[in-house]
Parts: sequence; structure tokens; C-alpha cells
Amino acid sequence: PNGLGTMPITTIVAANSLVAIKKLVFDDKKYTLEQLNEALLSNWEGFEEMRTDFKKTPKWGNDDTYADEIIKNFYEDIIGGEMRKITNYSGGPVMPTGQAVGLYMEVGSRTGPTPDGRFGGEAADDGGISPYMGTDKKG
Repeated sequence: PNGLGTMPITTIVAANSLVAIKKLVFDDKKYTLEQLNEALLSNWEGFEEMRTDFKKTPKWGNDDTYADEIIKNFYEDIIGGEMRKITNYSGGPVMPTGQAVGLYMEVGSRTGPTPDGRFGGEAADDGGISPYMGTDKKG
């Protein structure tokens, strides 16, 4: 096929972050987007209780219907759906490919804090669709 792969990086961190935002900002209305933005800009410093709440939200890899449904939609709509609309230099499809497993340390070291409770500079997810390190407690 006339395809070209692209490597979405830290998709599990992004997906877990979307779950946390939906749960605590939109569903529970415990925090606002402005509060979250302030916490992220400070790398969670001074927002320890808030960070704990965001870290405790459902995560990928735990057979949790709430998280799994949001993450499934994220992969189908964004990673699969939107990427299918893009064509490469020779008119073929752009297809998502797996991330090199060792890349997560480098990417994480250059990435700011995320709404899933990750501090800026911490490792990103370890490639592919594996759960974030230490979050797969019941899967």
C-alpha cells in the first residue's frame, strides 16, 4: 500500500488526562479548567490535594468502563478517525504506528505536567497502548 506511518506519542497520558478532565471538571464539577490550568502552570506545586484527586481518577488498564469508553472513543475518533483524513506526500493514507518503547523517557523529560497527575519531566507512557506505569491496579 501507499501508506506512511506516523507515531502518536504519549497517547495513554493524553487519554488518561481526558478522562481526568471529564470526571473532575465536567462531571463532578469539583474543579474548573482555570484551576487546572493554574495547577499545571505551577507543575502542581501548591496544588497537592488537587493533584491527588486527578491521580485518583480512573485510568486505562483497570477494566474500568468509565475510562475505557472515553479512551476507546479517543482512539477511534482522534487516532484512527482524524488521521485517516490526512494523506501523505504521494496521496496515500497516514497510518498510526507504535511508538518506540525507549522514547517515553526522552519525551517525558521534555513534556510539562499533565491533567492525569503527572509532573512535568516525568516519563511519559511506555509506548503503544500499555497502561501508564503504576496505574494498572485492577486490569
